[in-house]
Parts: sequence; C-alpha cells; structure tokens
Amino acid sequence: MTYEIRKARKDERHAIAKAFAYSYKDLFLQLQLDLDLIANAFDSGVRTEKFWVAVKDGDIIGIAACTDRDGRAVYPNEDDFIKYFGPNGASLCDVFKNEFTKKLTYPKTTGYIEFVGVLEEARGHGISKEIMSEIIKQSPQYDEFVLDVANNNIAAIILYQRLGFVEFDRIPAPNPEMMGFESRIYMKLKKEE
Repeated sequence: MTYEIRKARKDERHAIAKAFAYSYKDLFLQLQLDLDLIANAFDSGVRTEKFWVAVKDGDIIGIAACTDRDGRAVYPNEDDFIKYFGPNGASLCDVFKNEFTKKLTYPKTTGYIEFVGVLEEARGHGISKEIMSEIIKQSPQYDEFVLDVANNNIAAIILYQRLGFVEFDRIPAPNPEMMGFESRIYMKLKKEE
C-alpha cells in the first residue's frame, strides 16, 4: 500500500474528524452514535495544526496528534453537539470535553500523542507506526513523549512498546462496563540523545 505521511493542512479539518469517528467506530457504535454525525459534531473543534495524517489517493486513512501543555488537539463545541444530537448533545459534549480538553500537566518539553487511528480497511500496513515515528522525528521541541492506551488494546500496546514506549502508570477506568476497558495505561518514550 502506497501512502504519504505529513502534517495536516487547514482544509482537512472535516476529513480528520471523519477519520477520527471511523477509526474509533467501536467506541462510538457502542454508544449507538451515528459516525457521520460524530464527525460533523467534532469538525469545528479539530485543531489541524496538531495533527499528522496518512494520505492515500487524496483520502486520509490515518491520523495522530501531538499536543502539549499549551493546547490539545480537539475541543468539542457544545452548540455543534446539540445541533447534531439534540438536547442530549450537551451532556454528550461534556463527556468528550472532560476526556479531550483536560489541561496537561507534563513539562513543556513533553509531547502528548493522542488520537492515533487508522481506518479499518487500511490497518495492518504499519501506518500508525509511521505516523508516530514521523511525529517523534519532526518534534525537536520535545525530549520525551507520553500517551495513554486502554489495557485491552493489545495491538496498540505492542506497537508502542516496539517504538520504545514503556509503561509508567496504570489508572482504573471509572466505569469499566461503559468504557469498555478496565484501566488506562500511560506510557512514555524518552528521545535518544
């Protein structure tokens, strides 16, 4: 499979939102949410300058973001969630805001990798690994990177370990039945000097 890894462009905001919705479809379908409505609701909150993308034939097939204590990659907008999900959109937006907009407390020299996702039909080609490798290579301002992953996402954990990430914390999920996993694993990678 031939594809290009690069920084996202400003005009790719909706395509990133759609790749996010479809990459994480198991989560959203568990909540019984329409994936296209999820993409529309998240669209205005995507900060394209934080994203790297994998592009094949003009379509985004993979994404990842690198943020830090100065700002996150996605800021859900309550008005958009109400527009696409009705009155329940406000509480749904609050759930995502709580997850995606928490201020990071890591040092300024720590990059936080989030929203790593590849469309189902493009998985198995090393796209996540290449996107993350590119982020690490093109982010000289950071001397370490942190990410978190659900404990049941074994494929991602193995990928992160192969990239050199090591676990440094594990926090139980507040509601495992609803979340679909028992704990969140925090992993760290120190850049080689």
